[in-house]
Amino acid sequence: MQLLWDRAGRHYFWHLMVENYLEPAEPPGDQVAGVDLGEIHPAAVTDGEEVVVFSAREMRSLAQYTHKRLAEIQAKQARKTKGSRSWKRLQRRKGLFLAQQHRRRRDLEHKVSRAVVKWGVERQVGTLAVGDVRDAADGVALGHTTNQKISSWSHGRLRQYLTYKAQAAGITVVLVDEAYTSQECPNCHERHKPRGRNYLCPVCGFVSHRDAVGSANILSRFLYSELGNVSPPAVIKYRHPFDATGKRSPVDTGQVAWAFTTQETDGF
Repeated sequence: MQLLWDRAGRHYFWHLMVENYLEPAEPPGDQVAGVDLGEIHPAAVTDGEEVVVFSAREMRSLAQYTHKRLAEIQAKQARKTKGSRSWKRLQRRKGLFLAQQHRRRRDLEHKVSRAVVKWGVERQVGTLAVGDVRDAADGVALGHTTNQKISSWSHGRLRQYLTYKAQAAGITVVLVDEAYTSQECPNCHERHKPRGRNYLCPVCGFVSHRDAVGSANILSRFLYSELGNVSPPAVIKYRHPFDATGKRSPVDTGQVAWAFTTQETDGF
């Protein structure tokens, strides 16, 4: 047990760890699924028979609003004398705002990771091959706007939540190199950097969702040690979070449900 100080939220809290003595569950099955983590869509998963894109665009809009509001507070603070009462008041406001935004994002990340693990249990998945994006932006000049998006992409925390939830359900999580997984065509093996959310191969005309291609290639690299041996299915399902009760405020998403929508791609 530790008593910790939340500097952003400006309050103390207890950090308590308790051993529950529960054994991990048995693996739901022996299937393998590839997981492509993304900045726009948090996760896209496939087991070779079904592709599901978990869409939570609220996470991206939350990051955009955080940057915008933070810039406004900092601009006001810059016009004050450092250490003055008005400067300290804005400093406290900034800390409380960042703490609130952090809690909101963490809440959404827990829900996304829980939904992915639930899908894995339903599909009898015993191993999740997750694309390793830890060095996605190392040494790469992507421009001011893109660098801001990548810097606010908390893929490490989402991967952590996904890992311990999967282990509790008996699912093993393995990191797989994600290099070129969203670029190599599963049909002709040519590499092409897609624009937007759709993948269109200029050589063979193969069409699919960009994240579906990425998750299929991650699965292919894990199973066959090379890309292009798993083709994403034509029907792509989306899961969108929504409040089934309609009683909660947008700030507190609570235990949300996930709605299915389907889309059939052309060009196969």
